[in-house]
Amino acid sequence: HIASLDIPLTVHTPANHPTFFSKGHLSATNTRFVTINSAVGYTEPENIRPDELYKFYSTVCTKYSGIISRSYPDFLFKLKDYESTGGKYIAVRINGMVTGYAVYFDYYEVLAEEVLAIDSESYEKLVDMLKTISNGRKLSMKLPPDIGIEIVADSDETKPKGVAGIASLETLLRMAVGIDDFAVEVQDRIVEQNNGVFNLSGGKTTKSPQICLSVGHLMQLIEGYKSIEELREEGVVHIRDDNAMRELSKLFPKQNCFIFDEY
Repeated sequence: HIASLDIPLTVHTPANHPTFFSKGHLSATNTRFVTINSAVGYTEPENIRPDELYKFYSTVCTKYSGIISRSYPDFLFKLKDYESTGGKYIAVRINGMVTGYAVYFDYYEVLAEEVLAIDSESYEKLVDMLKTISNGRKLSMKLPPDIGIEIVADSDETKPKGVAGIASLETLLRMAVGIDDFAVEVQDRIVEQNNGVFNLSGGKTTKSPQICLSVGHLMQLIEGYKSIEELREEGVVHIRDDNAMRELSKLFPKQNCFIFDEY
């Protein structure tokens, strides 16, 4: 049904990550999960207005692939949803400029659902603010996988978080790539129209395929979650043209893939 609406793909964060693998929805983003059982900090939190938060988010999220891009009204809707269950916001400012923010819930423990900053200094201040709010209680944080700071924690693990599935391959290739070159053979056990040999503008082609892979692994390649070299090493892509592989490697480089959103 989603494919019939010309929607290119679905992105979601299942509680049990491998649940949708059999449907061709494969890992698409990573998240760093940090837990401090008795967190104590010394940096006083600062408040942030929704418009400031949106402006900062819209700028910084462009460094990631797989993250949700929202309009301001849609972003406010998400914030209202957070607020309806007790969500609060704090910010880091350096020289008067917002350089980081967090969305958190303060219950019997502190849960930080979104933590995003522009550099290591801002991340360190933001984490310390959350520790101050925790005041000796348990603090759990979801962080981008590439923040590059050491955190003294009881648990610190980076693992797959979001999955993505291509609903309409033709639409996705047309919108996200739009190149007539190459011939890619794709297999999809769920969506019939996603099967066949495509160029990268989404059209079917009679050319001999240069690479062959499943629709899920093609999604990982396009997003930059995995490089074509990694997919070949895993044995999930068949390369028939080494020159095409080298060109596709340049076209779809490895990216930092990250998502906050639960819906």
